[in-house]
Amino acid sequence: MNIEEFWNSAYIAALSRLPARDARREADLATELCIEHWRSHRRHWEPAYVTMWKDQDVTKALPNRTPGQPPPDNL
Repeated sequence: MNIEEFWNSAYIAALSRLPARDARREADLATELCIEHWRSHRRHWEPAYVTMWKDQDVTKALPNRTPGQPPPDNL
């Protein structure tokens, strides 16, 4: 949902119980609150310890094996 779609939904919801002028104000306020909420939570959706595959250390990307064990055939 983009901002326009959100605002339109908020406006229609407010319009069902308020006059048009007040519904516009309420839709504006709802949109501002929604944007503020998601901006403050933009990094909370994933744990901080997750490293993107391309950013990880190359030694940690290799398969784990015990010392003395031959590498897998698919390497």
